[in-house]
Amino acid sequence: MRRADRWVRWVLGALGGLLAAAASLGVGESVSAAARPEASPVTAVGGAVIDRTPASLKDYAVRHFGTNDKLVLQLGIVVILALFALALGVMSLWLRRTGCAGVLLFGAIGAVAAWSRPNNHRWDAVPSIVGALAEAAVLPLAVSACSSDDDGKDDSAASPSSSAMATTAAPTTQAATSSAAAMDAHFGSGCASVPKNGAGSYDGMAKDPVATAASHNPALSTLVAAVQKAGLVDTLNNAQNITVFAPTNDAFAKIPKAQLDKVLADKATLTKILTYHVVGQPVKAPDGLAKGTYTTLEKGTLTTAGSGESYKVNDTANVVCGNVSTANATVQIIDTVLMPK
Repeated sequence: MRRADRWVRWVLGALGGLLAAAASLGVGESVSAAARPEASPVTAVGGAVIDRTPASLKDYAVRHFGTNDKLVLQLGIVVILALFALALGVMSLWLRRTGCAGVLLFGAIGAVAAWSRPNNHRWDAVPSIVGALAEAAVLPLAVSACSSDDDGKDDSAASPSSSAMATTAAPTTQAATSSAAAMDAHFGSGCASVPKNGAGSYDGMAKDPVATAASHNPALSTLVAAVQKAGLVDTLNNAQNITVFAPTNDAFAKIPKAQLDKVLADKATLTKILTYHVVGQPVKAPDGLAKGTYTTLEKGTLTTAGSGESYKVNDTANVVCGNVSTANATVQIIDTVLMPK
């Protein structure tokens, strides 16, 4: 995903948060209108603010806004709510639980404000609470809908969604964690092909999502072309915390040209093979590669085994450059194309 696309995703995520806030406000105001108008979340918060506003500031508001001072205050509260919702929408792209917690916190503020008002009723907090629960329910759906990739093509049969990428694969065997230094160290003879500087270097790739990062490595140009043909660029770039076992150009060259051309021309088959190379969690040496069995995005399984700087995948492919990090993935570069079983 290019940086421009990333900005678009952030904007769409913010709009998702705004839609969720609108749903919350609509539900809260509807409940209060049906039960007790004085319990309106906006009115309750506005009243609580007015109660705690210094007299001098109240006089200033009356002088400048006259009888519209309360209306201006309520509009200000709506604007603050909108800004808060925009921030929660962006936050929820990566931290869904934190985004929902922020929504519930805002609902709690409304409930406390309603309870603190003079002549309050014991049920005055209900509209704020119901509105917050509505937003907490709508926020993940709105953010997912607004930030999902849609290029106008019907690739649903051939291209898995990024949400499936994030959730489908879980290891049947998990290795214990080791020191961060060991887990992040690059290794293997193939690492010599990684550029020292620029976008294709280790530092450069760490700043870009995986499909974009791979496009900067000359040794992975065939893989990048295959990913583009299969329409998986955005799927891979939008996924989080995945591992890609990336065959080099030499790995693809082992396949007879006629057979490779046939696979590249068949999108369904190509997608099946490429998604078999993706695991929905980080897999790093030494622990992750030492001995593991992992479910792939294609829903098959692959195995890893080895030690030191020598690891194999499915007993056929050697890891020639391991533990390469991108913005959203771990890349294990291998010397043989894996075939689904």
